[in-house]
Amino acid sequence: MIKCLALAATLLATAAPALALSCLPPDPMRLYTDAREAAENFRVIHGRLTPQEPVRRLRPSRTTRGMAELTIRANLTGVQLGKGGFTSRVSTPVNVRLVCFASWCGSFPEADSYLMAVEERGGTLTLTVDPCSTKLFATPSREQLEAVTLCHSKDRCPASKTRPIR
Repeated sequence: MIKCLALAATLLATAAPALALSCLPPDPMRLYTDAREAAENFRVIHGRLTPQEPVRRLRPSRTTRGMAELTIRANLTGVQLGKGGFTSRVSTPVNVRLVCFASWCGSFPEADSYLMAVEERGGTLTLTVDPCSTKLFATPSREQLEAVTLCHSKDRCPASKTRPIR
């Protein structure tokens, strides 16, 4: 009887669905087209972020079912995408908003440069960093930036050929 109960408890414990986060691989063209087609107003910027306060690590919240968030003030320096490409210099404060999806959380970007889709709302700039990094692409190559510029200025946008990664 005890063996049956132990076996039943083991089966119940392993019968729960496995949770996994499935993200598309980072893609600068998808970042640009998503920002362009969004209802919100986004600026596409190639640059770097410098935190203006201590960077804390975000942990999922048990009380909000993992939908925790944390905002870190930073300075954004770089060049903004316009009709002529990445030519308009920017140096401005930005809120870096880290968010969680269930038990996976975004973290403060630490690479030397990023292609970023920064939301502008009411004069405030916010970069949202989720666990899949859907609004930023680390260290884009010159060719990738040129492809984004061509897509923006001439509406010649190559299709994204990415599949989810698990």
